[in-house]
Amino acid sequence: MFRTLQVGKDKLSVKYVGVARHNNDVGAVQANCCVPKNRLIYYYEVTVKDKGDKGRIGVGYAEANMKPGRQPG
Repeated sequence: MFRTLQVGKDKLSVKYVGVARHNNDVGAVQANCCVPKNRLIYYYEVTVKDKGDKGRIGVGYAEANMKPGRQPG
């Protein structure tokens, strides 16, 4: 994990603990399994419990080699 994130004891919850001074100060979480390539539709859920001070949240798909300090997509 990147230093801007805190993983919950349940290993399913993540909290952003960074300072968010600029647009590149982000935290990213990536699944440990890939989306199957032979699926036309793939579904996942995300629950946002707190939008933060600025309300900037990005949710999306990313390549396996994505840098952890960047927004997904």
